Amino acid sequence: MERYSIFKAFIRFLLNDLQKAANERDEEKRTAKLQEIIRNLNLVLEDS
Repeated sequence: MERYSIFKAFIRFLLNDLQKAANERDEEKRTAKLQEIIRNLNLVLEDS
């Protein structure tokens, strides 16, 4: 059950970051935010 809660928390953080990026009007800032999300997802996969 604990792993499920950790996974849900991760998804909440990911969703929050994606929403911030989607709402960013400045294209350079939006791109930077999306690149950071992608980098973090890759790090999660590498740590597995």
